[in-house]
Amino acid sequence: MNTPPLQPDDPRLVRLGSLRDRDLRREGLLVAEGRWLARRLLESSAAEAVAIVAPRFADEFAPYADRGAEILVAAEEALSQVAGFAFHRGALAVARRPALATVESVLADPRPRQTVVVLPDTTNVENLGAIFRSAAALGVDTIFLGEQCCDEFSRRTLRVSMGAALQLRLVRSGNLAADLDALRDAGFSIAATVLDSSATPLMQFCPPEKTALLFGSEADGLAEHWFHAADTQLTIPMAEGVDSLNLAAAAAIALWHVQQNSLHTDPPRLSKEPKILPNPPK
Repeated sequence: MNTPPLQPDDPRLVRLGSLRDRDLRREGLLVAEGRWLARRLLESSAAEAVAIVAPRFADEFAPYADRGAEILVAAEEALSQVAGFAFHRGALAVARRPALATVESVLADPRPRQTVVVLPDTTNVENLGAIFRSAAALGVDTIFLGEQCCDEFSRRTLRVSMGAALQLRLVRSGNLAADLDALRDAGFSIAATVLDSSATPLMQFCPPEKTALLFGSEADGLAEHWFHAADTQLTIPMAEGVDSLNLAAAAAIALWHVQQNSLHTDPPRLSKEPKILPNPPK
């Protein structure tokens, strides 16, 4: 790929460099930073994808132009200007945010065995990204996000999730209480994870065919009304003197237990190797 590198004052770079997370969300865009994550975005179904890469990666990204992506080459310092910092590692990609799933699409899912995650008010983008990554790794593909949840496609959420946010069925709920009722009517059992000695220890929980796991916020856990809205309350027993686990860690433990201990859960669908580039990213 012999395209001359763009200069820092190129209008395309200047505009992208001026966009911050709040601007990206308002304009319906997302940014994937780093070579591996940029490739994952280009391999997804995201529309209007543009990749900006350092000259050393130009040939590696050139084949994505055949998929309709625009590939721009820019010097390292110009990339830092766009990213706002030097984390880009030689590549970043911008695309339209994928459409979120609807409650109706989840209710119409014919699979008899499903686990979904419900997050009423997760406000830490790193925790949200880590939950996305754990869910995808353990074969859970549906996550409900309450109105108070942070941005599911922020730069850091996307980065911490290692692109898992792009492969999950995400539902941004406008009325989470009503959506939980709809899930229950569709055969889901609602299980709330809590810090309560009277709750069922996680290892004693036998997951039903359809389970919705409800996780509280980082600071305050689950609000009382969510506690009472659940069919079951679960807790992770901990050593004396330890009062809680990090939200993302607790979610990973609970999801692992549910997925491993349900005879009715389909095995995780392993991600495919990139169709264009056979060499794994370093």
